[in-house]
Formats: sequence, structure tokens, C-alpha cells
Amino acid sequence: MAQNKNPFQALKLASSILLENKAILFPYVVIAFIQLLLLEIFYFAPRHPLNLFFGPIIKKLWSDNYLHYPLNFVLLPTLFQNLQLPVYILVSSYFMAASINILVAVNNGDKLRLGNIYKKTFASYVHIIIAAAISVGVSLLFLKGYELILNRALIIRSESGLYGNIKKLVIYGAPYFNLLLNILATCIVVYILPIIVIDRKNVFKALFLNIKMLFRSFFFTIFIVLVPSMLYVVIILLKNSDGLQSTAPELSAVIMACGILFVTIIDAVVYTTVSTNYLLGKEEV
Repeated sequence: MAQNKNPFQALKLASSILLENKAILFPYVVIAFIQLLLLEIFYFAPRHPLNLFFGPIIKKLWSDNYLHYPLNFVLLPTLFQNLQLPVYILVSSYFMAASINILVAVNNGDKLRLGNIYKKTFASYVHIIIAAAISVGVSLLFLKGYELILNRALIIRSESGLYGNIKKLVIYGAPYFNLLLNILATCIVVYILPIIVIDRKNVFKALFLNIKMLFRSFFFTIFIVLVPSMLYVVIILLKNSDGLQSTAPELSAVIMACGILFVTIIDAVVYTTVSTNYLLGKEEV
């Protein structure tokens, strides 16, 4: 099969591969399960018996008020987000790499021995978590840059005219700009993980090859990441619905759960598309 030059055809092919080969999708199901389990733990953190552990921590870092309704739901996103980065670097990245290894086995027509595949993936674990840390670092760097712009916009006194409009755009558009920056950050490092897994390269060689791939197919890569990521706009709209969450603060947990599922789907489609196209490109050489 020839390598796709059309990003929409590449996404369509990857989606069909995921649906036809549930084994490739299974590691992402594990990722979603782990994250939903953590969300559930934090959801019940203010209640017995979990409050025996979490109660003193929440009281010390925040206050006793955050153990009670409705402030417990205000704290929930903070608790969950604080754990997201280490979970992504140490756990999620490993299962994403395992999914790519399963894809390689399917592509080669090999018999699926999942135990061997997970062992093979673990052999590159150090390189995988370094790659994940680089990905997180790039995203945080982009978001920090926007935070500086946001802080500058907040001190603009004008509420009308050119400066007032710029202020409103930067402040109210923050969730959407952050999404676009995350998309761009993902594009910059998206080939590192597939190269580590498929070519068995170390993370530094993979980083170099990733840059070469970007120069060769930058706009293709942008579309590959952008199109599925637009699904997350739904979550942004729900999060920004003040009326919805003020009426029922507990809906924030439901929105977060939906966010976990949406991000998992996006990652599965993006990395399967990138990995499939990378494999097809190697077969043409």
C-alpha cells in the first residue's frame, strides 16, 4: 500500500485500522480506564474512607471548605490535573508505544503475542518516557508563552477600541488558543514515539529524525493532528458554560470524564495515523 499524501485519506485509513483491529485500540482503553479510575478516586476523596488520606492534605494545601459541596468540585480539576503529567509520562506513553508495536505486528502479518509485545515495548521504556517528557516540555513552553501574553492583556485598562478588543480576544479566546498551541506542540514532536518503536532508535536519534520528517511533511502533519483535535472543542464549550456548571457543579466531573474519553480517541487516531503513514513510507523505500 502506498503512503498517503492526503491527510484525510490517511486519517480514514487509520480509523478503519483501529476499528478492524481492536488489539491496537486496547492500550488506549487501558489509558482511559486508568485516568477514569484516578478521577473517581479524586471524586470520592472528601468522603470516607478516602478522606482519611486526602483530608489532611486538602486541609493543609487549601482549606477545610474544599472537602465540602460545592467547593469539592472546584478543587477536583486541580487535583486531577496535578497528576496528569506524571501519569502521561510514566504510564500513558508506554501504552501508546505498545499500541504502535501492535500496529507493526499487524502490518507485518505476525501472530499477536501481546505478552511479548509489551515486553518488547518495555525494553525501550527509558527512551519512551524521555520522549514523553520532551513532548510535555514543549507543550508547557508554548502554554507558558501564552500565559505571559495573557498576563500582559490583563493589565490593559482599555475596555474598548483596538486595545480593548485585543484584551477580550486574548482573555476569552484563551482555551482555544491553548488548544491550538497544544496541537502545534504535538506536531513538533509527534514522530519521536513512532520512530523509537518502529525503528528501535534511541530518543536522541528519534528527535533528529522527527525534525527531518517535519521538514518533509509539516502541513500534512498539522492536518493529521488538527482534524481529530477539533473534537475537543466540544469539551471547551462545556467547560466554559458557566450556567451549566453553576446550576449543577457536579457536572464538572462528567465533563472531565468526557474529556478523558475525547483525548484518548484523539491520541489513538493521531498516533495510529502517523505510525501507519510512517510504516508505509518505509515500505516504499
